Amino acid sequence: MITVLHNDAVMMQRTISYGLDPAIAAVKNSHPQFSFLQAMDVLRDRNYFYSETPTGEEQKVRDSLNGAINGILRVLDYYNSHHEEPVERIHLTGIGGDCIGLADYLGGALDVDTDVIEELEGWKLRKFFTVIDWIS
Repeated sequence: MITVLHNDAVMMQRTISYGLDPAIAAVKNSHPQFSFLQAMDVLRDRNYFYSETPTGEEQKVRDSLNGAINGILRVLDYYNSHHEEPVERIHLTGIGGDCIGLADYLGGALDVDTDVIEELEGWKLRKFFTVIDWIS
């Protein structure tokens, strides 16, 4: 879900049909013995997204995010073409926020400053976006 805020008001909200699942699947394809949770843990612990010389596996993980990046770009292009003030910053939340290097990678691909929100007015977002153990 993408929400564009300006001066504390929701200006636009869109759902994109891509997320981190393709990246998790790319890790699982490289390591068939990994469960969904193990693949997610690898994404959290290893920087697949911003090394200067990606390995084949790292490139597959990056390529798997093209759908999400293109979806976000379409939302940004639409918003920026209909509003005087363009989107200046992206705040990443959820499971993707736990992945080392993902915010920087998205920021570079989208050409928009991107950071990770971990706490919002006293709420620890990680608590609400933790992968549940029974997902496989």
